[in-house]
Amino acid sequence: MKICIFYTAALGNGHKKCAEVLEKKLKDGYDIKLIDSLKELKLNYLIGNSYFLILKYFSGFYGNIYLNEKKLFKKYSILKDFFLYLCSFRFKRIIEEEKPDLVICTQAFPCAVFSRIKKNYKLFAVITDFHLNSSWINKNVDYYAVSCNEIKKKLEEENIDKDKIKVTGIPVDVLNKTSKKKYILIMGGGAGLGDIESVVNKLKDNFQLKVVAGKNKGLKKRLEGKCKVYGFVDDIDNIYAESFLVITKPGGLTVSELLNIQLPMILLDPLPGQEEKNFEYLIKNKIAYKLNDDLIGLINKIISSNHEKIKDFSRPEAAVEVLHLINDLLKPFKEK
Repeated sequence: MKICIFYTAALGNGHKKCAEVLEKKLKDGYDIKLIDSLKELKLNYLIGNSYFLILKYFSGFYGNIYLNEKKLFKKYSILKDFFLYLCSFRFKRIIEEEKPDLVICTQAFPCAVFSRIKKNYKLFAVITDFHLNSSWINKNVDYYAVSCNEIKKKLEEENIDKDKIKVTGIPVDVLNKTSKKKYILIMGGGAGLGDIESVVNKLKDNFQLKVVAGKNKGLKKRLEGKCKVYGFVDDIDNIYAESFLVITKPGGLTVSELLNIQLPMILLDPLPGQEEKNFEYLIKNKIAYKLNDDLIGLINKIISSNHEKIKDFSRPEAAVEVLHLINDLLKPFKEK
């Protein structure tokens, strides 16, 4: 049986990482094809570069748009529908070429398109953050795997059948735990964003630090000599294993990895939009700490604290749960 997994890589690496985790879980039983939605539409560079430029120079404007996206999509629904209509032509061709039995979306945009053109295949949505973007809300979705109870409740409030929603957590790789922990890890996602340099300057004389600068070559160069610094890292497992604390942006996949190995987190200021909502969820539920002026004092408090609360929110078997849901969803196809 054929499964196509649609993600977008231009707006961050998390959606792609989730798609790759699902591919690993599913490949023994299914024919899997990973597809970058925006790349297929030849929009990945345009939208990706525009997104980061807007965040850099007009972050407040973008944040206001995101906070009001549901109202704006309703007000300008003709423009939204026209854009999705144009995108649907390429997506229809992909479906004709691949002939999948199931389409999985790890990002809201392809889910919104497929909900409009869905025919003889199942549509499965995997929500990879702790906040519900309105583009996920579609009655043509056959099943939702969601990160937390709050999203399940919001989908139910939008009249999505509760039997079509399962709280699985966010599918991530199962990482190793170790007792050899001596570093504070600081990272700002694949793009190396956030006030990382300032944090390093505050901590370098008191703690052993490791920094993942991602694609931010300028940051990597400035930090060399101050601490151990890496560029883009494909396998973060070994660095996590040596860390007793992580200072990071609140991306959905990163947060889920850290919850699963019960590493305490201090959150850098989030990007406007989805990360901002993740930040609010984590702080509200007291499973992460907010960066403050007395950073050394905060770290000493964390070192002496009990982190049982983190354990309550960890979902290391999320990918396995999603696998079981997919098997159940496709069972009628297999029996034909």
